[in-house]
Amino acid sequence: MKPITLYLVDDYLLTRISQRLYFTNDNSFEILDEFSNPQDCIKQMRKRKADVILIDIELLNHNNSGSIRTLKKENPYTKIIIGTSNFNDERLLTLLSYGVDGFILKNYDTDIKKTIQMAVENKFYIDLNILQKAFSNIPMPETIYFENLLENKKFIKNLTSREIQVLKYLIEGYTNTEIAAKMAVSINTIKAHVGNILEKFNVQDRVQAVVKAVRTGLF
Repeated sequence: MKPITLYLVDDYLLTRISQRLYFTNDNSFEILDEFSNPQDCIKQMRKRKADVILIDIELLNHNNSGSIRTLKKENPYTKIIIGTSNFNDERLLTLLSYGVDGFILKNYDTDIKKTIQMAVENKFYIDLNILQKAFSNIPMPETIYFENLLENKKFIKNLTSREIQVLKYLIEGYTNTEIAAKMAVSINTIKAHVGNILEKFNVQDRVQAVVKAVRTGLF
């Protein structure tokens, strides 16, 4: 089976060495190259594509955040996973809008290999701790109790228990088929639940639904 090819982008040499060691002796992954800045990665991607790019968010300051948009525009099939240890909500929303494929917390017990595999399978992944940090300073409803949240029509409109269950699986990155198997129902039923969630949250896609769920304190 062809290995998943990777580019590592981090300005700390020791971090890149650690990442290389992490993938050593695993034939499922192949590190093609590593870079200390996103601009060099963009140049190399024009010569040789990688399946996945792992990049440190601290490199994506005001001047460099557009690098992600450039990478996604030029390489729509390459997955970009952002690593962070100190997240900012403005960057989160900006990078989401650029089309990144996953967010992981650095220095945490995160299964990076699993996250990469999910991205390659078109499953978006974001650590719930990141969402909670990102929106921790945004005003919440007066209570996080579910019964009162349901009364707050600005955020949630009569979510059923099954829709909540589906939403939790969406947050974990499962596909409709996988959710259907877990809940022992048809895929059409799951599609209907997802459609209802998007309508009630007044959003266009799953990522927006996840963000809104955490922002309102539902999870």
